[in-house]
Amino acid sequence: MFLACLLAPAGSAAAAEPSVRVKIDGKVRKIPLERYVLGVVYYEMVPTWPLEALKAQAVASRTYVIRRMREARRAGRSWDVTDDVGHQVYDEPAEKSSGGREAVRATRAEGVCDDEGPIEAVFFSTCGGKTEDSDVLWGRTVPYLRHVQCNWCAESPNYFWIYEISERDFLKALSRMGVRGKTLDGVAISARTPSGRMVRVAVDTEQGLFELA
Repeated sequence: MFLACLLAPAGSAAAAEPSVRVKIDGKVRKIPLERYVLGVVYYEMVPTWPLEALKAQAVASRTYVIRRMREARRAGRSWDVTDDVGHQVYDEPAEKSSGGREAVRATRAEGVCDDEGPIEAVFFSTCGGKTEDSDVLWGRTVPYLRHVQCNWCAESPNYFWIYEISERDFLKALSRMGVRGKTLDGVAISARTPSGRMVRVAVDTEQGLFELA
């Protein structure tokens, strides 16, 4: 069961706005939580998108970073998140980010929780039509992160793409993964995840059949 909740890191006074310790270019900066969320909304979204979409992103980003803050403090780490796609993209918000500012102000301190606290509120740009199970990504089960069909990102420029490589370069890359051979006779997907993504690939050369995971 999910609940809307007011978020504050463990040990913080509910009325005090916590600071996020963001690692930027190897240095750690302390940024007030709501300003950090605004910077994420501005760079993870398009500021002119509908207000409700910006509000949803604000709640997700706030929930995500509070969970990271709690984890960092339990681990004794000197920083909470980085400013890139390793966590959430953050930069100082543009002064004209009116939509983002309204979204952050309207959802101030709001997050999504379950019985254990802030949920793992991960998000993505483009899923290719279906999300993935947490087990596949992290090797642990998160009950609410199961693969589902998604029709919302079909218009994304990253929804479908093609990468071309010569057979010579492909074999060179495969050789670094233990595949032997000078001619490529076939490539086939031999196992898939529950969402349909490939897990193992069988590569056939004149030297035999090699399975890669």
